This record gives sequence, structure tokens and C-alpha cells, in this order.
Amino acid sequence: MTDKTDPKSEAILDVLFDERRAEDVAPPSDALMARMMADASAALADAAQEATPVGIPRRSPIAGLWAALGGWLGAGGLAAATLTGLWVGIAQPAALDSLNDALLGQSQTLTIFSTTDPFGSEG
Repeated sequence: MTDKTDPKSEAILDVLFDERRAEDVAPPSDALMARMMADASAALADAAQEATPVGIPRRSPIAGLWAALGGWLGAGGLAAATLTGLWVGIAQPAALDSLNDALLGQSQTLTIFSTTDPFGSEG
């Protein structure tokens, strides 16, 4: 990076600072310094009181999740989408059944339970 300050302005400032340092200036009185320190202590105490949170309720993780979902509106939409997906999965419409047959071939049926009596009580 390049320094864009003008060396002439820096030289002028150096001269002014040197002149000011050469002047004989009386130091501030002890009474003034004591008043300044008292004011600073009071300002720090006020700032410390203002910075302390008072009565901020803590949120539970469930409340954070509820807010992330969007409250009742978001939870209602999520519940509707869940139930719709469950219904389409269980009671598949005929249009989706024919689409599955076209894309994946004929569907196969898996029989989990025996069609005959498993206990042999039929006679």
C-alpha cells in the first residue's frame, strides 16, 4: 500500500508540536484531578448498571425450536405436509400407480402373512 499523507503537512505538524512542548504550561491542580477522577468513577458506575441485564427470561430449547419452525403457522404447514405425504404413501392415487408402472416397470406384491391358516386349525 502507498502512504498518501503529504510530508509537508507532517513537517508543519511536527513544528507546531515542538513549539507547544517548548511552552511552559502549569500542570493541572490536584483539586481538578480529584474532580475528574470522581466524575470518571461515577460514569463507570452508571455504565456498569446499564450494562447489567435485568429480568431477561431464558428460552428453553423447545421454545427455540418452536420459533425456528415459525410458531403455529409453520407447525401447521409442517403437519399438513407430513399428513399429505403419509396419505399419498399409504393410499397411492391411480395416476401415481400408472406413473410408477411406466417408470419402474410392473409393481410386485409381497405377501408377508400366509394366506393359509398359520395354526393349522382349518380342517
